[in-house]
Amino acid sequence: AVLSRMSTELRCQCIKTHSTPFHPKFIKELRVIESGPHCENSEI
Repeated sequence: AVLSRMSTELRCQCIKTHSTPFHPKFIKELRVIESGPHCENSEI
């Protein structure tokens, strides 16, 4: 069986955070990762 990377890594996935707005044209992909045992934060 092949396990996805997200299910095998028990840590937050976000590489970088931004608090300033940016133009939507720079968004290539959005993924929502709910909080859980791997990370206390919901991540986008």
